[in-house]
Amino acid sequence: MPESYLHRYAKIVLSGWYRKYIRIGKDFKGLNGISLDLDWDYCKNFTPKGMYGVYLEWPICIDKKTKETIGLTLNSWKDWLSTNKIDVVSKTYVPNLKELKELSKKLKVLHIFDIVIIDKCGLKYVFEVCHKNPCDDSKIEWLKDHKINGYEFDANWIMSLVQSPFNVDIKRILHQELGM
Repeated sequence: MPESYLHRYAKIVLSGWYRKYIRIGKDFKGLNGISLDLDWDYCKNFTPKGMYGVYLEWPICIDKKTKETIGLTLNSWKDWLSTNKIDVVSKTYVPNLKELKELSKKLKVLHIFDIVIIDKCGLKYVFEVCHKNPCDDSKIEWLKDHKINGYEFDANWIMSLVQSPFNVDIKRILHQELGM
């Protein structure tokens, strides 16, 4: 089912806010409500240019042959693609939705998260944008099982703003590790 323009562009806007937040660092004024515990240097300097550790439509997959989970780290996709001699369009070494369909004989897609933040320790934050359908229970359980912080935002709220907000309006906390 195709996504709405509202959902698509709300994801782009939200990811842009967090890229700006990470690029500027702890001096950034705004987006209060979620305290990011990140390796800031890694996000700024060791992720693909301009991404700052923030990625859209991030797939979590299982290699059907090895049963390995792909997508918990930035390098897991790069390594898997290299090992399997597969090229993808993206400069971030992550297959897009069309490429994932073409890889269906090799990969089982578990989840595709709207927005993720990854640092050198791996996947740390998941942001789901809700327009018509809330985040499903299987994604929430996966976040809990893997101790990954997850938050849901309302697409209408994001698109009603003209700049990044001082405080974020979290629609729902999907999972939050203690101390975050």
